[in-house]
Parts: sequence; C-alpha cells; structure tokens
Amino acid sequence: MSLIEFVKQRLLLPEAEVELNSEEALLSHRKVMQSKPLLQAVYNGWYSEMKEAWASQSGPQALLNLDSVELGAGASALNEHVPGLIRTDVVSGESIDIVVDGERMPFGDNSLRAIFYTGVLHHVAQPKRFLSECSRCLLEGGRIICIEPTRSWAGPIATRYFQKDEYYDFRAPLWSNPRTGRLT
Repeated sequence: MSLIEFVKQRLLLPEAEVELNSEEALLSHRKVMQSKPLLQAVYNGWYSEMKEAWASQSGPQALLNLDSVELGAGASALNEHVPGLIRTDVVSGESIDIVVDGERMPFGDNSLRAIFYTGVLHHVAQPKRFLSECSRCLLEGGRIICIEPTRSWAGPIATRYFQKDEYYDFRAPLWSNPRTGRLT
C-alpha cells in the first residue's frame, strides 16, 4: 500500500455520491469523523486548543456571559468541549441549531463572546465581508477562534491527492469566490 493510500484510508472521507449541500453530507461526514481514530485525535487536539483560547478569555462579566457560536459545525464535535455552543452551518441538520450564512449573520451587534470555525474561511465567497460581519457581532474583547489550512508548498499536493472538493490556486490574485454552495 502506498503512503498516499495509507493516509487516505485513515483520514479521509470515503468516495461517495453525496450532495455536498445536504443534511446527508453532514451526517456522512460526522459518521466518518467518528469512525477514524487518527482523525478524531487530530480534531480533539485542535478542539482542546480552541477551548483553552475560549476559557482563557478575560474581560468584563458581560462579555463572558455572552453566547459563543461555531460556524460550519456540520460534522464538528467542538460542542463536546465548549459548553453552550450555538452550532451553525449553511445547511440544516440534526446537529445544527440554526442555519447561518457567515456573510450575513442573524446575531445582533456586539452580541457574541466568540466565533469558532474549523476550515471554514477558505470556503467563504467574500472573506472581507465575512470578517467584517464577525467583527460586527463580537463584543469588544470577543474572539475569533479558528483553525485554517496553511498556504504552503503542501497545499496543492494535499488538495490533489486528498481533497477533491477543495480548490487551491497559488496564482489567484484576489481572494474571492463565486458562491456555488456549502463548500463554495
């Protein structure tokens, strides 16, 4: 077995004909996450770091009593680490509390303590609008707590061999994408 096949078998979603913009995709991704111990270990490490960043947050009690939101929570288990987390995605599902478009969030100005996301920003059609919206919703002292893939020499390799639904182009002059669905 090649190294690439070994990694695919332990980390990746099985090839399936599932509509990515569906509840079925969220359930499928969650099932895969729960079935792969190595992938769980990676994500649990990230979730522990994210929880620590959230728990170490200081500020007025008014800030610490506000809600925290996870964007793109479809297959995530972050809610098992961060109590009271509002779970959102752009499609509905049994693990989703509210359907939310990160570029037009339904939360009031200065109403959130933290916004979490894992691997979401690079799917957003208009990142500047998304980050402005996050800023609008966070109370002063609030945090964006995220994990995102890095732009490195490994990006095109990982995309080619392991993430057929991802797009990666070093030559792109601007960071904006046409809106085509959940994974834009």
